[in-house]
Amino acid sequence: MMKGFKWLALLSVMICLGVFVHNTDFAAVTALLRKIGLRFLYLLFVTFIAYVFGSLSWWYSLGPYRKSISISQLFVVRHIGETLSLINPTSIVAGETAKVYLLKVTGVNRTVIIASILISRALLVFSQLILLLFVLVPFLFITQPLAIRINYMWIITVLLIFALLCMCLWKFLSKSKTIIGVQKALSSVISAWRELLSYSRQAMVLAFIFAILHWVVGAFEFYLIIKFLGFDVTIIKGILVDLGVVLFKTAGAFIPGQLGIEEYGNKTMIAVIGIQSTTLWIAASILRRSRQFFWVAVGSGAWIVLRCAAKLTDKRRNGNFIYKS
Repeated sequence: MMKGFKWLALLSVMICLGVFVHNTDFAAVTALLRKIGLRFLYLLFVTFIAYVFGSLSWWYSLGPYRKSISISQLFVVRHIGETLSLINPTSIVAGETAKVYLLKVTGVNRTVIIASILISRALLVFSQLILLLFVLVPFLFITQPLAIRINYMWIITVLLIFALLCMCLWKFLSKSKTIIGVQKALSSVISAWRELLSYSRQAMVLAFIFAILHWVVGAFEFYLIIKFLGFDVTIIKGILVDLGVVLFKTAGAFIPGQLGIEEYGNKTMIAVIGIQSTTLWIAASILRRSRQFFWVAVGSGAWIVLRCAAKLTDKRRNGNFIYKS
């Protein structure tokens, strides 16, 4: 039934996307894309640097165990995992599971790897929220009229109330036998989590800084796209658009590739910063999808190469195919 729901949701999204596309001036879109040319390589470079910062954030989250894993190794593993997260309906579950599997040959305990992934993911989420707040507040109070600001404050209030209710619900459920059983099963991971967090305050600070840089540099992609297409935009607005689109993608994570969800997020967030242009969001969506397909191809290629390499390795490596050189 869940599978049918996913396909129904995907179909409904594609229908909505089709309505948008039907009302698009593709001649204008083509003209906009021609303005980009080889500058598309800038977008690839920016996203590459963002991926490097994301890998560094995870690397520092490993605490003392990072000495057993090279940054380049972690970059490849992370990229393969993120690729699986993008194209697999189970999204982040498939991606994070792949990361654990690919790193087991390093000799680092499985619970430590899981704990480092959870810490890295938590830092990314927390840094995203901090950065979103940092860019949203000046955007609202400088560029938006009072009536709109009041509406946004109502939304923020509702979100805070929702968060409080979730905390109360968790406190209630934490007393149930089922949750206690889960906590016992995760005790080793929780222990590893505490070990990594207590290892070095400096390492955690660096992990958080690199998480921030991951979002900031990644957001430059949208800033460059809008600039390349001839529209005026500030860096703050570019970051706001990118972070907003990430929230849309998170909401539609169960749809492979977030097809339609990301495009709708592009359209909505571009409108939020005051640019009303159908051709812009379509062109921006095409460019971002092109960049996405490039990195998916890179991730898929890395996976294929590693699988082929696995067949040439010793049986002593027990079928694992990522090892430290």
